[in-house]
Amino acid sequence: MSSKKIRAKIRSYEKILLIRKIEENISNRYKEQKMRCPIHLSVGQEATAVGVCNHLSEKDIVFSGHRSHAHYLAKGCDPQKMLDEIHGKSSGCVNGKGGSMHLQDLDKNFYASIPIVGSSLGLVVGTALNQKRKNKKNISVVFFGDGAVEEGIFHESLNMASIYKLPILFICENNYYSIFTHIKDRQPSDDMTRFAKAHYIKSLRTNGYDLNNVDKKAKFAVSEIKKNKEPFFIQFDNYRFLEHCGPN
Repeated sequence: MSSKKIRAKIRSYEKILLIRKIEENISNRYKEQKMRCPIHLSVGQEATAVGVCNHLSEKDIVFSGHRSHAHYLAKGCDPQKMLDEIHGKSSGCVNGKGGSMHLQDLDKNFYASIPIVGSSLGLVVGTALNQKRKNKKNISVVFFGDGAVEEGIFHESLNMASIYKLPILFICENNYYSIFTHIKDRQPSDDMTRFAKAHYIKSLRTNGYDLNNVDKKAKFAVSEIKKNKEPFFIQFDNYRFLEHCGPN
């Protein structure tokens, strides 16, 4: 491995460690009652966020859902502004008015995290369509959980992305739980790529814990989107170590 690749790998693990330490700190300090908003932590899912964002340029656009800290930080957004936002300070990334689930950094093209399950899917389709009409060369990425595939907007979004050949990377983080309900009690299969295939979108399913694996698959997907000018869907299987909303 070249020294350049080694340095890149070290930076990736540093990002994972940063995300883990920040979220652990949030978890430990939440009991102080100074964070007056719900908190959804992604401890255990950091490799997916970092591995995907490693292959995005600053011009590439990212959307997320309610569990968005890792995506925000992996895109290179300001950690202090995120923490200020969670504390409701005017120095926060949306002036302290949004809290944990409404993060944004337009300078980094982290457009928004939206707490309503699945709602960011519609936004990424509209954004990607707008970018395509303006002949922009960037891609749009949306992170969502396995629970979002049970929303109607998920299927509508995949349909439109396929019809209009939009340069969107759909990232499904399958942590197997929608709040407290296991996927086996909600779906006949835990393979979400079946929905992508139904809409003729190229897809793959893989391990979301292994940074090297995520890095490789994300690189392939981004190259496919840029080469074919059409969407791509990846399901990363992982697991959140903490409760749905918390801590405690």
